[in-house]
Amino acid sequence: MGNSQGPVTADTPITKEEATSAVLAAFQGTSSGQKMSIKQIASHLPPSPNVTGAGDAGCQPENPHWRTSYQMMTDRTPRKPPPAGPLKSFGGMVIGGATPRSRGGATTGFSWRAAIDSGLVTRDQRMSKIRQMFQALDNDSSRVVTREEFISDLQTDGIDGKEATALFNELDETHTGRLTLAKFDHYVAVHTLSMVRDTFKKLDQSHDRQLSKKEFVQYFLGNGLSHDQADALWSHMDANGNGQINFVEYRDWAKETLATASLDEVSMKLGLS
Repeated sequence: MGNSQGPVTADTPITKEEATSAVLAAFQGTSSGQKMSIKQIASHLPPSPNVTGAGDAGCQPENPHWRTSYQMMTDRTPRKPPPAGPLKSFGGMVIGGATPRSRGGATTGFSWRAAIDSGLVTRDQRMSKIRQMFQALDNDSSRVVTREEFISDLQTDGIDGKEATALFNELDETHTGRLTLAKFDHYVAVHTLSMVRDTFKKLDQSHDRQLSKKEFVQYFLGNGLSHDQADALWSHMDANGNGQINFVEYRDWAKETLATASLDEVSMKLGLS
C-alpha cells in the first residue's frame, strides 16, 4: 500500500468485487427494507492504493463480523477452525448447518432442518461466496491460485500437506497446476451434486431409485422435521401425485436446497470461515 494519506472519495476507482463486499458489509444484520447512504456504504470499502496501511489513521478498522475481499487476501493470520454447528453467512444468517466431510467424500453430519430453514441462495449470492473463497487464496491478486500457493495457504491454517495436495488435485481436474475462479465454481457444483446423490441413497432404503412416502417421511422425521413438515415437503415434491419421487425430481429440489450447505462444506475443507 502507498504511504500518502487520504480517505476513499467519490472519485476513488473500485472493482465490482470491492463494491459488492462493501454493500454486503454495510447491510449486515439490518432488516429488510432498511436504507443506507452511499457514504455509509463507502465506509466499508477496503483502503485504496493511496491510503495508509491498515494500522494507520485514515483506514477503516476491520469489522470483526465481516471481512472484505481485500482483508481476506492480505490477512495472513492463521484462521481458527470453524465452530461446530451452523455457520454464519455473509449476511449474518444461519446457512446450511453442514459439518465437514470426511476423506472419501462421505458426509459426517448434516442438519436438514437448518438447510431447509435457511431458504434458497440466489445465483449472485452463490457466486459471491465462491469468489470470496477464491480471493482468500489468491494472495497476489493474479486471478490464479498455483499449487504452491494453495498448499502453503492451507498448511498455514493447520491442514496437513498431503490432505491439501489431495484437495488441490480434486479442484484441478484439468491438471494444469493452476486454479481459476471457474474451477472453484465447477468444484462447488460437483460437490453439491455429490451431496444430492449421498442423501438420496440414504433415503432410498429399497434401492430401487424411487422414494416411497414411507421412506421419505421416516427419513425426515429422523432429521429434524415434524410429521406435518415432512408431509408438506412430500406433497411439494410429488407434484404429479403418483406416490413416488424419482431421483430427477429429488435432485431438482435438493440441489437448490443444499446449495448453501455445500458452500459451507467447501469453505470448511479450505480452512475458511
